[in-house]
Amino acid sequence: MNDQNDYLKDIHANLKSIKCIQGSNIFYKYQIKELLGNGQNRVYLGYDNFGRQVAIKEHHDTNAMRKEVQLLEQLNHPNIIQYLDSCILLHSNNQYHKEQNGYICMELGKLDLDTYKKKKYPIGKELIDQTLSALAYLQRNKIAHCDIKPANILVMQTEPIVYKICDVASSKSQGSEFLQAGTYKYMSPEMLNNNAKNYILSDVFSLGLLFLYVFRDFSMPWIERKNLTDLEFIEQLRDKIDENDDDIQRLLNYMIQLNPLDRLDFIQLEEFWHQQKKKEEKQEFNYTQIRQFRAQSNFFSIQEDQYYATGKFIKQSQNSKLKSSRKQLLQPFQSISPQKKSLLLQKSSNTTLKSKKFQQQILPLDNYFQKLPKSPEKSKMTSPTKTIFMGKIQLPQLKEERTNSFKIRPIQF
Repeated sequence: MNDQNDYLKDIHANLKSIKCIQGSNIFYKYQIKELLGNGQNRVYLGYDNFGRQVAIKEHHDTNAMRKEVQLLEQLNHPNIIQYLDSCILLHSNNQYHKEQNGYICMELGKLDLDTYKKKKYPIGKELIDQTLSALAYLQRNKIAHCDIKPANILVMQTEPIVYKICDVASSKSQGSEFLQAGTYKYMSPEMLNNNAKNYILSDVFSLGLLFLYVFRDFSMPWIERKNLTDLEFIEQLRDKIDENDDDIQRLLNYMIQLNPLDRLDFIQLEEFWHQQKKKEEKQEFNYTQIRQFRAQSNFFSIQEDQYYATGKFIKQSQNSKLKSSRKQLLQPFQSISPQKKSLLLQKSSNTTLKSKKFQQQILPLDNYFQKLPKSPEKSKMTSPTKTIFMGKIQLPQLKEERTNSFKIRPIQF
């Protein structure tokens, strides 16, 4: 580490003496603070005069560096790391030793996904949305990443969460020669066997292994995997995928396939994932409506609430409306309405009936439209009012008793 810091100090001390072969010397703009990673290529933490932090990647292979810069300049996606600047410097320690190194300046992420997972930070489905969007964008530009792993996905910010794919140095374009590329732990079976014929479908399998690590906590070391056959490895992955029945399981079923032709590419996976999200949104919307309807009424049980949440209630709503409308139309012809029943009961309770025979003649409630019973026989005595009979007016006839009892009495003076 001390040798690396001394090396960095020498770069800044001899800044004017270092010859720039390509681009502008980025060390006039940025100061290197510390070493971030020491893999195939070193990555340093740098900052500019305004305090903005950046990542500076050092390349010993200038041809690979030029290829990566050319690719980064073409890409413009919110979930792919942004290119800032680059240069190639010629270092000469003495007259016999000269070395060319390339430097690429890019955005700096807070953490890589592997470190973010190990620190047990929450990881949601935004990771699926953003990674599928970025890789589908690369596929539309006929580019395959060829080294998908948690270390190459950066967490840029947490509120809102933003992920970006980095390290496109090992990426391949469509039509290029098929060579083994990537990290052994996340390689597809055909890539391990040097039989890959489609880099994009191989990346699909690698991304599926990454999702298994993040959402199912499954990660098999390379030492264990190399002792298994491809079928045995796939069977273990299947058992882990089927632990939960959710949308992630359905997505992984299209990614973890032994035959590459049985997998969906990134564009198809992105469309499939959007359809799954729409179905979830519809179910959530329907469930919230049912919950609001349940809150207005106290007549629903928990079992009914679970039944309505399945979606059957929404499908049967139209049939239930038709049935209720038919019942309303047929109700007057079948039985008396409850309001009429209550009115009749009130009248029957308030009125005092004189005879039991008349009480028996009250209409039964369930047979409202039956024929009325005959009224009790009235006396044959005609009423004093005029009656209409056969279209003619007839005067009522007085009884003979009254006419016979009527006598004319003379008036005496």
